[in-house]
Amino acid sequence: DNTSAPIAALDRTGADEAISQEIRLKFFTDRFEGVLGGYYFDNEEGYSDSFIVPATIVNPALPPTILVSRVSESISATTNYAAFFDAEYRLTDTLDLLMGLRYDHEEQDNNARAVTGLANPPLPPGYEFLEALLGEEASQVDTSYEAWLPKAGVRWTANENATLSFVVQRAYRSGGAQILTLDGSIDEFEPEYLWNYELAARTTFLDGRLRWNTNLYYSDWTDQQVNEPVPNFPTFFTTVNAGQSTLYGLESDISFEAADGLELYAGIGYTHAEFDDFPNASYNPALPDGEGNQENFEGNRFPFAPEWSLNAGFDYQHASGVFGGVDVNYQSDIFQDNENYDVNEFGARTLVNARVGYELNERVRVSAWVRNAFDEQYYTSLNVIAPGDEFSRLGAERTYALRLDVQY
Repeated sequence: DNTSAPIAALDRTGADEAISQEIRLKFFTDRFEGVLGGYYFDNEEGYSDSFIVPATIVNPALPPTILVSRVSESISATTNYAAFFDAEYRLTDTLDLLMGLRYDHEEQDNNARAVTGLANPPLPPGYEFLEALLGEEASQVDTSYEAWLPKAGVRWTANENATLSFVVQRAYRSGGAQILTLDGSIDEFEPEYLWNYELAARTTFLDGRLRWNTNLYYSDWTDQQVNEPVPNFPTFFTTVNAGQSTLYGLESDISFEAADGLELYAGIGYTHAEFDDFPNASYNPALPDGEGNQENFEGNRFPFAPEWSLNAGFDYQHASGVFGGVDVNYQSDIFQDNENYDVNEFGARTLVNARVGYELNERVRVSAWVRNAFDEQYYTSLNVIAPGDEFSRLGAERTYALRLDVQY
C-alpha cells in the first residue's frame, strides 16, 4: 500500500510454465548474407489471491473502518510463433542494401474469477455506491494478434573512416487483457504499431583515436499502450491505447583517446515525445476544462520522457595497475503522468559518480567507488495530485562501496 505501516497483506500462490525455442539458418555468398529463422513460445500461468484490506487502499477518501475481502483466481495462456528473414546485399564496394521481414502471430486465453465482499458488513450510510464492487465477477477473453514487420535500408561506406546508413522499420507489440486488482474483471487493450525512420553516422578521426557516432530518428506511433488511473480509484491503473503519438530526436556520443590509458567521452540526447491524439476517458464535459479535466491529452509529453540528457566523463588505466574515472550525467525535467500536472513534474537532476582502484594481476582487482557523490536529492516517483494520497520516492542517496573482483 506504499506506506511503512502494516496496513495490508496479500497471499498469492501460483505456478508458471513456459517453453521457447528459436532456430536460425545463416547463409553467406560473395555479395549476399543473411539469416532465416523461426521462433516459438508457449506459456501458461495461474495464481490465486486472498486478502483483507481497508477501503483506503481502493480510494484514500474512503473510511479505513470499511474492510474489503477478496478471493480470486486467474489462468492465462499465451502461444506465440514467428518467422523472420534479415539480410544484406552488397550492391557495390561502398553501398549495401539492408532488408528484412518478420511475421508474428500470438494467441492469448485469459480467465479470471473473483469474489469480493466485506469483512465487517454492512456498509456505512452514504457509501452504498460500493455495492457495485461486491459479489462475484467472472471473465473470459480469447484473443489473437498478427503482424507483418518489414525492414528496408541502405548503408554507404564513404571511406574507411565514415559510414552512413538509413533504415525504415515497422515495430509492433501485441494487445492483451489485463486482470484488474480492483474487482477481478478483465480489461482488453489493442496492439500498438510504430514506424521508425533512422539515419545513423559512424565516424573515426586521428587514426581511430577520436570516434563520433550520431543517430537521428523519427517514429510514428499508433495506438500506443499507456497506463491510466481507473476513474474514481486513483491508486489503480489500467492499460489503454492512445490514438496517435510522435517521437523524434537525436543521440550523439564522442570519445577521444587523449593519451595512453586515458579516454575522454561525452554524449547528448534530445527527445521530442508527445501525444498527438489521446482522448481522456475520464473527461467530464460538465466541469471546467483544466489540468485535472482535459478532453484530450494532445500536446502532452510522455511520462518519464526527459527532453534533454547529457553525460561526460573519463576513464584512466595506468600500466602500473592503477585505474579510475569520473562520470557526470544530466537529465532535464520529466512528468510522471499523462495529464502533465505541474505539481507532479520532476525537476532536472545532475549525478556525479567516481571510482578508483588497483589491478594486482590479470585475475584480481580491488576498487572503491561512490555514486551520487554530491548527494543530489531527486525524485524517481511523485504523485501529490490526489488529496490524502500524496506519495513520492527519492532516488538513491550518496553511496560508497569497496569491491574485490577475482576471476578464476
